Amino acid sequence: MKDVKNSLDKYLGDLTFKPQKYFKEEARKIAWSDLRQRHFLHLYLFVNWHSHRESLKIKKKINNLYYFVFPGNLLPKVPINVRASAYKMYIENNFSVLEIEVLTNEEINNFEFHAVNDPFKSIKAQKVIKKDNKFIVKFAKKELENLSENLD
Repeated sequence: MKDVKNSLDKYLGDLTFKPQKYFKEEARKIAWSDLRQRHFLHLYLFVNWHSHRESLKIKKKINNLYYFVFPGNLLPKVPINVRASAYKMYIENNFSVLEIEVLTNEEINNFEFHAVNDPFKSIKAQKVIKKDNKFIVKFAKKELENLSENLD
């Protein structure tokens, strides 16, 4: 980490502006702050922890927002932008049904599928049932089949 910091100092010098405001994710802001303040051990621990797969991190709801949290509060909590996991899929009547767990700090209005070979071609869910952070999402089976046609 010290070598990275020294290289940044050498090539960037002392920045006269704070690039943190241009970082979208909180994790990048935390890492940059640690780097600038020379908190190398904290930076190392944070980057090591944050680079783990999401499934290995603790997810916690705090004041209606979702965060990745480190045990014991040694490292700062990081807001979860959007994470979705479909944990069940089945056919019901003329619908393809997905049960999805969504962790986000934003409001979810609908779900859509995009064609793999044409991202501008999409379909929206016919019905969405929400309970906490879990959703039952129904797509018209025929529309979904049409969307996946012509895949090479």
